[in-house]
Amino acid sequence: MIILEFYINIKELIIFFYKIKSNEEFNTPVNKENQNVNNILARDGNVVKRVKNKIINRINNRIYAREVRVISDIGEQLGIMRTRDAIFKAKSLGLDLVEVSSNSSPPVCKIIDYGKFKYKQKRKAAAAKKKQQYVDLKEIKFRPKTSMHDFNVKLNRLKKFLAHGIKGKIIVMFRGREIVHKDIGLSILKRISKLLGDDAIIETNAKMEGRQMIMIVGPAKH
Repeated sequence: MIILEFYINIKELIIFFYKIKSNEEFNTPVNKENQNVNNILARDGNVVKRVKNKIINRINNRIYAREVRVISDIGEQLGIMRTRDAIFKAKSLGLDLVEVSSNSSPPVCKIIDYGKFKYKQKRKAAAAKKKQQYVDLKEIKFRPKTSMHDFNVKLNRLKKFLAHGIKGKIIVMFRGREIVHKDIGLSILKRISKLLGDDAIIETNAKMEGRQMIMIVGPAKH
């Protein structure tokens, strides 16, 4: 009996210490410095920049490869060199060694002025963003059984979009056996087109997409 009680006490003691150890491991504070290291923008002479885990470019002593394929500042292929020799050559010209292709084997680096390189990159990004065209497209949905009141409300909403230069995607939705009456959907779209008149142009004629018939209209160019 005494041996049994001793065994139970030992077992409870082991469980107790195990719980304490588990809680300590669970509550161990996270090293914030390590946690945020990939989200830090570092710029200290030759330090590489990381923004939200995305490596932009490695330069000079931050290039980890032992050997790199080097391109000179005038575009001349200098072949494969030891990284430290390539950095020395770049520094002797008053320039930087910049890694431009890290996925190559070995990585491709250019001897260039890093400041000018970044400036050109920003100019290109700004120009590309300026060329992007954002097209607003609003959906207006009808049913084969849409009432006259709802039809007029939706039509007026579509006209407002067009007046503000926004395109409209007109959708006639079919449910159940309504799909066999595609002619009703087509007549709705033709009616809308007629009522819009010169205020809109048909960019995409009526067509079926699954259980929907769609037509895209855009503002008329006066």
